Amino acid sequence: MISDSGFRLYIFVVIFISCLLKCKGGWDGTCGWNGCGTFGGGYDCPKGSDTVETRCCATAFGRCMGGKERRCCWKGCGDGYGPGDSQSRVRFREPVLGFHEGTCTQESQSRVCNNFEWGEWSGEFGFDSCYIRDPQDCADAHHGEHGDARVRFRTPNVTHGEECEWEVQSRQCWNGEYFGNWSGVFEFLNCTISPAPPPP
Repeated sequence: MISDSGFRLYIFVVIFISCLLKCKGGWDGTCGWNGCGTFGGGYDCPKGSDTVETRCCATAFGRCMGGKERRCCWKGCGDGYGPGDSQSRVRFREPVLGFHEGTCTQESQSRVCNNFEWGEWSGEFGFDSCYIRDPQDCADAHHGEHGDARVRFRTPNVTHGEECEWEVQSRQCWNGEYFGNWSGVFEFLNCTISPAPPPP
C-alpha cells in the first residue's frame, strides 16, 4: 500500500505536471484563461474583468485535486467599444459586374457589442468591394467609336461619261460588337458605267 506521505507526494507531482502544461492561458480578444500558477492554485481575474467560467487545474482519480483556473473577460469588445455599442460597414451583392449590366448593389450592415463579444452582422451581402468591367473594343475601333467600314453607291449604274458616286459608311462599336444603323444613305453594292455608244 502507498503511505500517506507517498500519496501526498504523488498528488503534488500530478498537480505540478498539470501546472507545467496549463500555467499559461490563451487569450481570445477581450477574454482569456488566466493560468493555474506555479503550484496550480489559480489566479484571481485582473481588476476590471469578470470571471465568466472556471476549470480545474489538476485532476486525479476523476477528482479535481488542484485549484481553479479562471476565464476572465473585460466588458466590451475592444478598441474602445463597450456593451451596446455598434459598428457599421458596407457590403455588396456581387464582386464584379459586366459593362452595361447595371450598378453595384450595396447595403449597410451593423453589429452590436454584447458584453464581451460582437454579435452577428446584419444583412446578407458578403463582398467588401464591387467594380464594373470596362467595355470591350471591336476589331478596328474602340468602344463608342465608328468602324466596320464599307462602300455603298448612289445608283447601280450610270451612263458613259458619268462617274459612280460613292460613300464610305460605318457603324458604332458597342462593347465589342457593332451596333445600330449604318451611317450614310447610299444603298447599292456596285455601280456599273454603261459602255460608250458606237460612233455615228
